[in-house]
Amino acid sequence: MRSYIIFPQVEDLPTVKGDFYALGQIPNIIGAIDCTHVAFAPPCRNEQVYRNRKSYHSMNVQMVPFLQEDGPDVGLVAAVEPVDSEEEEAEEEDIDNRNNIIMQDFQ
Repeated sequence: MRSYIIFPQVEDLPTVKGDFYALGQIPNIIGAIDCTHVAFAPPCRNEQVYRNRKSYHSMNVQMVPFLQEDGPDVGLVAAVEPVDSEEEEAEEEDIDNRNNIIMQDFQ
């Protein structure tokens, strides 16, 4: 499992660009990143920590796909800018729990 995002080595760029082109016919792509909120039933303890700004429970999940055999990196990310003290407290708790990683084999 990766602990950080890396760019391809210079010698790997033609292969990576070719793989992404084969996937979506967009030239000169060396990587991609995306985030989405995934709704879920929260744990009983501290359920308010998982309530998002639209008032449902979710986690913000970030994915960095790699087209090689090692697969994508998937992880949880905190709120970007808390809008009130409750969100600020939730983000602080999220930072304390960042070792919670979701892994999925997309091959």
